[in-house]
Amino acid sequence: MTMLISGIGALMGGGGAAATAGATAAGSAATAGTAAATTASSGLFGTGISASSIIQGVAGFASAVAGLQGANAQAEGYEVQADDADMQATDEETKGVQRTLGIKRALMKALGENAVKYAAAGQLVGEGAAQDNANAMEDRAVDDISVDRADTDARAAMLRARAAGYRKVASRTRSAGAIGFIGNLFS
Repeated sequence: MTMLISGIGALMGGGGAAATAGATAAGSAATAGTAAATTASSGLFGTGISASSIIQGVAGFASAVAGLQGANAQAEGYEVQADDADMQATDEETKGVQRTLGIKRALMKALGENAVKYAAAGQLVGEGAAQDNANAMEDRAVDDISVDRADTDARAAMLRARAAGYRKVASRTRSAGAIGFIGNLFS
């Protein structure tokens, strides 16, 4: 624009001084333009930061965030599995109580049938063979209940240990994600 004005001034008869001033202004503008282009290519505000390095930094940060989110999602999956194992352990304990009640009901029914059988035969229920048979049934029921409780406790303990393992893996996954996030930020 400065060149255009100085050219118009020369045509209008402003003389040699005006033309020289216009040429000097045009030269100064060209020099300023070259300096601006040099500054843009050497980096933002002369610091050496270019647009491509900014884009790389943003992409690196986005990658680090995505990695952290992926690790958190995986950890949440492990926590869901841990909660599921805890629920299975509780369910196993409940089923164990139900089995114990079933064994006790079966014992009561068998003892009643035993008493009726011996009473119908004319024998006293609280003595002799009737009592021996009742004691044997009770001993068997106690053994069955003990075995079932031991199995139930073992299965529940295994499920709770599995839940604890899943929680530990979830914690380590979160830690690894955080370390990866920090590593991606500084790489």
